[in-house]
Amino acid sequence: MSINNGSIDVKSECLCIPANSLVTRLAEIKLVASEKQTDNFHPSMNLALVIDRSGSMLGEKIASVKKAVSYVLNILSDQDSVAIYSFDGRIDCLTPLASVTSENRRKFKSAVNALLAGGTTDLFSGWVAGAQELKDLPSHSTLNRVLLLTDGGANVGIVQIPEISAKCAEYFELGVSTSTFGVGDGFNEDLLSKMSSTGGGNFHYIAEPAAISKVFMSELKELNLTTIKDTMLTVTYPVGGSATYVGPFTVQQDAYRMSVLFGEMGSLQEQELYLTLNLPETQLGLDVSFRFTFSFRLLDGSTYQIESSLNFTAVDEAAMGEAAVDEELISRSTAVYASNVQFMALNLYREGNQQKALLTIDEFIDANSDRITSEVMAELCIVREAVEEDASASRRKELHAQKYMHIRGRSKLINSDD
Repeated sequence: MSINNGSIDVKSECLCIPANSLVTRLAEIKLVASEKQTDNFHPSMNLALVIDRSGSMLGEKIASVKKAVSYVLNILSDQDSVAIYSFDGRIDCLTPLASVTSENRRKFKSAVNALLAGGTTDLFSGWVAGAQELKDLPSHSTLNRVLLLTDGGANVGIVQIPEISAKCAEYFELGVSTSTFGVGDGFNEDLLSKMSSTGGGNFHYIAEPAAISKVFMSELKELNLTTIKDTMLTVTYPVGGSATYVGPFTVQQDAYRMSVLFGEMGSLQEQELYLTLNLPETQLGLDVSFRFTFSFRLLDGSTYQIESSLNFTAVDEAAMGEAAVDEELISRSTAVYASNVQFMALNLYREGNQQKALLTIDEFIDANSDRITSEVMAELCIVREAVEEDASASRRKELHAQKYMHIRGRSKLINSDD
């Protein structure tokens, strides 16, 4: 189903189910955002730049951050507003939220250029300070986002990942999204990726400080291409049915439906995800349906919903034997689930659970040997070898970022990183 402002396409590997049996089916969902109508359109942005100034940022890292912030400020216009915070063991507001006029731009740059690195890392309090700056602003027609850059893990204040990511989800529901930028080998990739996925933003791994400017610019260009926000997929179950989603995005559910929250999407950007549908026992010849609703808000404040459905028919054993099965869809879903297993294994390895990480990969291979393609098996072996041979932190982060991007299922925007 589609309208001018977006589309939803839903498929399953087989629309026949055995009568009077509990069975599962896959659902492959592709959401497409509306197209940007004019090249001159620039959504208004309220950005809180939250910068780690702890001791490990000393030297090239803090110098590269200063350069990157200068680039960002040069692109923003007076219809945009910026606040800048820095943190080590203490949180400082370098500049409160203000529009990016020529005069303020100079003040912003001067404040950032005066940064000195040193101290511990109270990451959570730094992020909260930036999010608080934005939480009471209108969010229907503006983009309110925290950009958090760090090279280390949270070691002061609140440090637990579930608590921090839950807070990111809370602010996301208030209209404030979060993107995270991890620099070098010392940051906690599990923390930053969870903050961004529950916070409706992006996670960036930056191996070398010299690349900070390029990655910041890519984030800004993607924001400029935003056409819809508050995007959500809601699955409504039949009586006795349910669905499960394995992935990085925030899920809300009850006994009757499940919603997956995605945040902003850019012009013609695609969001793909896979669900496992748990179907109830259904009598021969009857149908059972799952309804899928893609809801979102345009930047003019108007809201839309686009619906689609999957209708399954209960058939006898002979008909099941002749039913068409989409093997390619099964392969695509298995590849995504394999990436999620690798993602979990890498996090277990980072936490020191090497044997559990290896077991997680091996159990997935054993359970899905008939579905795993040679390409997916090769990827599983690469990650298994990295875990078994104690790969470097940089290699682990590189693999983590690759798997995160795959399970996230979000297409790259055209021209977002030119």
